[in-house]
Amino acid sequence: MEDTKIIPTPPEFICPITHVLLENPVVARDGYTYECDSIMKWFKMKYPFFPSPITNEVLPSNDIIPNLVLRNMIQDFRRKQGERLCRVCKDVSEEELVNWIDAGADLDVKTQDGGNTLLLLLLKYGRIDLCRIVLGYNPDVLTANDSGATALSIAEGLKDSSFLKLLSNIATKQRKDEHQPPRDGHATASENMCDRFCRYWLSTAPDTAEPQDTAEPQEYGSMDRTSNLCFSRMLLVAGVVILLMAMYIPIPSGPRTR
Repeated sequence: MEDTKIIPTPPEFICPITHVLLENPVVARDGYTYECDSIMKWFKMKYPFFPSPITNEVLPSNDIIPNLVLRNMIQDFRRKQGERLCRVCKDVSEEELVNWIDAGADLDVKTQDGGNTLLLLLLKYGRIDLCRIVLGYNPDVLTANDSGATALSIAEGLKDSSFLKLLSNIATKQRKDEHQPPRDGHATASENMCDRFCRYWLSTAPDTAEPQDTAEPQEYGSMDRTSNLCFSRMLLVAGVVILLMAMYIPIPSGPRTR
């Protein structure tokens, strides 16, 4: 059946830098879409020039914009891929499972019948060999199906002490992560926005020293251009601050005359 086969990944869903499925797609000034972390590392490596990874044309800035439309399309694609995998997971081989996951299957998608994730289904089928592979891709092991069963509760009945210990350790770590403040790559949306604002609007140099690409043409860019860019961005920030002050700080009225 067609709905039990791997959906071919559209080329536009693949990052031109990493050549893997996009997770957080952003659009650079060249009009192409990249994985956010990858294009940021690229610009940092090529500083003070910002060449396009595809055309090698020097871009006017390293500004990026989230590609929300493409991200929603990819999430829908991964959901459908995950639903198909859940239909055939009972009989797939280890190699086939890896192919499904590499093709973008969402491991945390729930089936409409019973609300089971891929891990819960594999545990019900007794496919411990496949469960070990899935755990290597960091699925949510704490989620429960419509009956309230979790991966731990199902695994306890399989009498595999080594796998149960592995699953328990992962579950403990995920519970601990749920109660810790976000950090590093797990920052909240507001923190990400703040970090990117500071990185792209207030800084003109990379955070850490990295080797420069001496093959880049030196006629592009200069210290004057960098200084002008920094100054213009600082003016913009100052204007935003003044505007906010005008909106929220009341201006005292003068003395009343009779």
